[in-house]
Amino acid sequence: MLKKEGVYLPDTKVKNPNVDNWSYTSVKQLNSLGLISAGANNDYKFDKEATQKDLAALILNGICRLAPEKYSLKLDKRIRPYFTEDGLTIDRAAVILLELNGEAANNKEAYSKACEKGYIDNEMQLRLKDQKIMTMDQVFELSAYNIKLFTGKTFPE
Repeated sequence: MLKKEGVYLPDTKVKNPNVDNWSYTSVKQLNSLGLISAGANNDYKFDKEATQKDLAALILNGICRLAPEKYSLKLDKRIRPYFTEDGLTIDRAAVILLELNGEAANNKEAYSKACEKGYIDNEMQLRLKDQKIMTMDQVFELSAYNIKLFTGKTFPE
């Protein structure tokens, strides 16, 4: 309609500011399932401190959407207690990942056990070093990785 009226609008290329974040591949994967959105400001809040609920909800909902056959009430019952607003420490994240896989561990041994089991890969271990409360970019990466690991499926393109 504007073209018809003689208005010229040149093509513009606006760089997506999120592509430079190290966790962007995971963001695209989670976004492909409709689990996250950058909102009107195109901001995924990568540096925001994460809560236990952030990780637990992404993992549980991701499994439901990517592999509904892998979801069960038993799984839900294991993960649902972590739907809290408490800050997500690396130890608590490890406990959630162990619970996801039906393995129990106390807070002291959870992180090393989750690393040994491969729920937290080497690259993520380096990113989590000396971290008190995890950030959302770390949660995006850990969620996508563990959804794929648990379901044995890849995300849609």
